[in-house]
Amino acid sequence: MLSLLPRCLKPGRISIVCIAVMLVTTGCAGGSASQTRTGSRQVQATFSEFFIPTPGAEPADITQGPGETLWFTEELGNKIGRITPRGDFTEYLLPTTSAFPLGITLEPDAALWFTENLGNKIGRITSGGKITEFLISTPGSEPASITSGGDGALWFTEIIGKIGRITLGGHITEYPLLTLGARPYGIKPGPDGSLWFTEYNANKIGRITTDGRITDFSIPTPDAVRSRKLSTTGSEMS
Repeated sequence: MLSLLPRCLKPGRISIVCIAVMLVTTGCAGGSASQTRTGSRQVQATFSEFFIPTPGAEPADITQGPGETLWFTEELGNKIGRITPRGDFTEYLLPTTSAFPLGITLEPDAALWFTENLGNKIGRITSGGKITEFLISTPGSEPASITSGGDGALWFTEIIGKIGRITLGGHITEYPLLTLGARPYGIKPGPDGSLWFTEYNANKIGRITTDGRITDFSIPTPDAVRSRKLSTTGSEMS
């Protein structure tokens, strides 16, 4: 789950990666085991916690990588991390200072692609740790979430108000949203072959086809997806 408060500086926070067996985690629970019921069946999940080597790394997003590995972003650590199911870590420092890596996803080329929220770039890292960065032409675009599309490219949100598309060769195309100040965040492919995304300041769900046609849909519940975001100074942003 991507942090909706990616710039909240909290002194003394402990950076932990949580892995759950048989259940999807929604947070780092204090216990080592948790029970839930699926229909009439009770399932028990065992949790393991692994401390990230970099203090205050602020891990944000995580995805499955090649082989038996998981890869994650470290917002304040300015690194991409790799962890095995046994808890063995490898960390890779980004070339751009204070890039604030946020979203991350695995592509069919077996590389991991990620957003650099403050670096204004899309990054790519191979399983061997080689990093390439691609600059987004819109200044201060604040790329957030990233996902694979059905067209062989990757799609990402720009909080400034655009949806971006990047090819495996690094060519970027941007599409402005219909609603000003919408602040798109999460994005995922839909069963219709389009990309669907949240507009948390506009209270809408958006849809963009692979040829760039955008439609948005108002959520019936007022302020359903609106959230607060903090700046690096701790002040609230709309």
